[in-house]
Amino acid sequence: MQVQATWRGGAVAAVWAALLGAVIFTALFGLNVLVLIGWTALCFLLVMPSVRSTRVHVDERRLTMRAGRIFFLKQHIPLRFITGCTVLRTPLGRLSRTGVFVLSFSGGVCIVFGLSLRDAAALARRFALEETS
Repeated sequence: MQVQATWRGGAVAAVWAALLGAVIFTALFGLNVLVLIGWTALCFLLVMPSVRSTRVHVDERRLTMRAGRIFFLKQHIPLRFITGCTVLRTPLGRLSRTGVFVLSFSGGVCIVFGLSLRDAAALARRFALEETS
C-alpha cells in the first residue's frame, strides 16, 4: 500500500504555517503588511511542495516514509515496533478532506501532513489489523 500527500493537504499545511508565522511576526515586530505577505508567499513556495513530496509505503514487514525536496528524509520503521496511530482532523482539514497522520513507535513519533482522510483511514485500519493478527 502506498499513499501520497495531496495538493490540498499541502495548502492546508502552508495556511497553518502562514497563520502561525503571522501571529509570531505580529507579536514581535507589530503589524507589517509586507512582512506578512512575504512570509505567506514563502510558506506557499516552500511548505506546499515539501508536504506534497511525502510518500508512505507499507509492505508486509515495514513502513517506509520519504519526504522532502531539498533536505531528503527516508525513514524505515519495522511494523512490529509500531505502537499506535492517530488521524488528526482540523476544521480546515475537514473542509479540504485532509488530515494529519501521527504514527507512534518505540523510539519516536512520525507525523505525516496532508494525507487525504481516505488514505489516512486506510493506513489506520491497516495498522489496527496488524495488531489483531
